[in-house]
Amino acid sequence: MMKKSLPLLALLLLTLQSLSAYNIVQEEMKPIQTNPADIWSDRGGEGPNVTCGYAKVGENVTFFFRVGSPTYLRIVITKPDGSEVEVMKSSQVFPGITYRFHQLFVDPGMRVIKLIGYSGNVLDYCTIHVVTSFTGGDVWTEAGGRGPQIDGGVLIAGNPVRILFSVNVTSEVQLFLYGPERKEELLFSGRLEGGKTETLLLEGLKEGKYTLKLLQGSKILDSCDFSVIKPVERVPPSIRISSINVNGSVVSINGEAFPGTPNASLIISWDWGDGSYEEGPFPRMHRYEREGKYTIRIVAKQSDGLSANFTYSVLIATSTTPTKIAEGSVTSEVKTMNATKEETVTIVEEKTPSELIAFILGALASALIITAISRILKRT
Repeated sequence: MMKKSLPLLALLLLTLQSLSAYNIVQEEMKPIQTNPADIWSDRGGEGPNVTCGYAKVGENVTFFFRVGSPTYLRIVITKPDGSEVEVMKSSQVFPGITYRFHQLFVDPGMRVIKLIGYSGNVLDYCTIHVVTSFTGGDVWTEAGGRGPQIDGGVLIAGNPVRILFSVNVTSEVQLFLYGPERKEELLFSGRLEGGKTETLLLEGLKEGKYTLKLLQGSKILDSCDFSVIKPVERVPPSIRISSINVNGSVVSINGEAFPGTPNASLIISWDWGDGSYEEGPFPRMHRYEREGKYTIRIVAKQSDGLSANFTYSVLIATSTTPTKIAEGSVTSEVKTMNATKEETVTIVEEKTPSELIAFILGALASALIITAISRILKRT
């Protein structure tokens, strides 16, 4: 039994010797991860294909890696110019062990550190940004402020406020909030991973102006101002119709639509009842192809989601004589406030001159006949 285990032990010792030749050492035993392989740095990046953070030129960075099953792999670093440097030749590694190695970067730019398997496939990688400047940071709100000292926008009181902040190099930072009464409140204190965005949710902020300050010691990395205001009351829009005219098969509608909520925008849509739809402001004109009764629906939709609608029924005749709506059937007094109202538009036919003459002649003839009959009756 002892003789059979000697070759396996010798192979393990040979592997560890090979790893030490590339200045790669193993650390304490850790549970096997579900992902097949992972590489990260002391600045972050644990997890599949996650950034390893930021480092300054001339700074020594410690990298870690582990695998989920026994395999052969090598480690390659892709430089900013696209060239590659092999920092570990193909070696056998085992699960349950965290390996580490150190790397010094002497010029700025982004590097990609890759774990390459036996068949040449990339098992995992992470990127590290090498910078020449000192630690920088950014703090902003969900309403704005991304970038150095940019205004954080306006938020509504009563709603939770989302605060976001990050640094370019892993470091110890503090985040302070200054309220309307200039009271200082510590929101965060601790180590922040370079390139990672941290999020906080603030509740119960009163109306007023606020300032966020992100500090590293006494150094201000970034600041951001934002305002909290009262909730804006949402009011539905209204539609006012001033006239509807029908000329044969053509209907013309004039009126106005007003937003209810301040600074809201409106979109007016038209459903003519014959399968035709369109969008646009007043006035509007539409031609029908067939006679009949049609229901016209006008909808004013507000940018905050509220809407108002107005509905009309109009009768279209096939007469070639121009027709119009009776006076006073639709006036400027008609309104809607987010409600539906239906009106039947009555078409009044106008008499032509020939029809009027015939009517007068008929009346005269009837009068003469009645007079003649009455005289005959008197004689008898």
